[in-house]
Amino acid sequence: MTNNETIKVIDPIEHVRSNPRMYWGVDEPTADVVNSAILEQYEAENCKSIVVEEISGWQVISTETNWVKGLVDDEKQANEIFLDAKGFPGGGGNGLRFEALLHIMVDDLSISIDGNLIVVKGNMDEAMKEKVRKISINKVTIAYSGTCFKK
Repeated sequence: MTNNETIKVIDPIEHVRSNPRMYWGVDEPTADVVNSAILEQYEAENCKSIVVEEISGWQVISTETNWVKGLVDDEKQANEIFLDAKGFPGGGGNGLRFEALLHIMVDDLSISIDGNLIVVKGNMDEAMKEKVRKISINKVTIAYSGTCFKK
């Protein structure tokens, strides 16, 4: 018999940190692994014109499809989608959306929607901010750098 005293509630973000292989398949996700997870989700959401590039050590992924619209009421609050572990429909039991995983695994993270840049975590110099803003005109762009994986 189970009672409330024997059930341990685990924070989803801490679960990902302590069990990375369930989500990435490796201890320290490389840019290729992270980008593949993002692309897989974009493709499942029928995102159009996806571009992946490395700029000054940053991974930059853009799409013409505004996938943010269905996740937040106001695009000015787009950083909120990175702060909560949400399931990805069709992703199976451990299929989390990439946003929370990115927030856990990288040092620096931003999102730009039609040129409106939000630095979600870490730092981005002004030159890089300008590059991302230009790339994201009529697009949604994710830019990240570094890895801060912790067991």
